[in-house]
Amino acid sequence: MSTFIEPTLAIIQKLRLNANLLTKLPSSSIHSQFPNDIVDTPGVYLIDGPSPLSQIVGSANRTSQILVGPGLWQISVYSKQSVDEAKRIGLIACEALLPSIVTAGLWKLDYSFERVIKNKLFDCWQADYTITCPLREWRTKELL
Repeated sequence: MSTFIEPTLAIIQKLRLNANLLTKLPSSSIHSQFPNDIVDTPGVYLIDGPSPLSQIVGSANRTSQILVGPGLWQISVYSKQSVDEAKRIGLIACEALLPSIVTAGLWKLDYSFERVIKNKLFDCWQADYTITCPLREWRTKELL
């Protein structure tokens, strides 16, 4: 029985390997946190949302602890060029993740467009998308 890789890391890896997304921005502009002082433009930022996981009790698998529950992430895309570029890069990023990331226990990923704003702090356009996973599984290390 193997463990799954951390979901946020798996999402970032899948984004950085997508050829369609890499035509719009370099892989070094895909980040797994909220921008601090400066922002990459164009740039993609993945932010974790709350994800309550509960243990499966009575599982036939006694070699590792299995947790299940929903998953939630936000993808924020920043662009100096236009609102359309921010939305387009965000859409490419979201579609790059579909339908699932099995190695991370993400069985069904969906996305939805949330908003687009003029971010005055970074002086650029920002498009936000929500990534949801109704069933996420997490297998911990082998139990002793």
